[in-house]
Amino acid sequence: MNLDNYDDNIIALDLAHEQLDNIPDLSKFKNLKELHLSYNKISDIISLQCLTKLKELYLNNNNISDITSLQCLTKLEKLYLNYNNISDITSLQYLINLKELWLDNNNISNITSLQYLTKLEIVYLSIKPFIVKEINPQLLINQQVDNEMIKQIYQIYTEDEIKNYYNKVKKKFKDYNFIRWY
Repeated sequence: MNLDNYDDNIIALDLAHEQLDNIPDLSKFKNLKELHLSYNKISDIISLQCLTKLKELYLNNNNISDITSLQCLTKLEKLYLNYNNISDITSLQYLINLKELWLDNNNISNITSLQYLTKLEIVYLSIKPFIVKEINPQLLINQQVDNEMIKQIYQIYTEDEIKNYYNKVKKKFKDYNFIRWY
């Protein structure tokens, strides 16, 4: 993708749905505050390190597994990483200005690093083997977080527990045609 015709001073750039395998050279966009790279085929995001003024970054629906290079983007307020292959989110602890974080549909099993993100207002995540949609981030602050604590605080259920519940409900309402089961 050729970005030569774009003004160096742009503050927002939308490259979503472009079938990108790699992130094009964005180093000339020093003032970029919002970047959309969703719905591509990106796996390597190291080139984003130079975009230190970014406040919003949308990387959902890609092939990303390593997010270490995001730790220098300390001005980020919104970060969308859902629907990737991420398992380690330790590097997110440095993103102290994050207010909104989307991590659902990844391979995350440990969220202890989120306790350092004191400005979080919205968090969406899935924690293996639990299913979580939205949690109150204030409950994570200044606490040593582990999966057992998460299950207790948020009344989260394993996939098997959810399937059992649905099967009970399904039996109870099997005569109603308006219920569709997938």
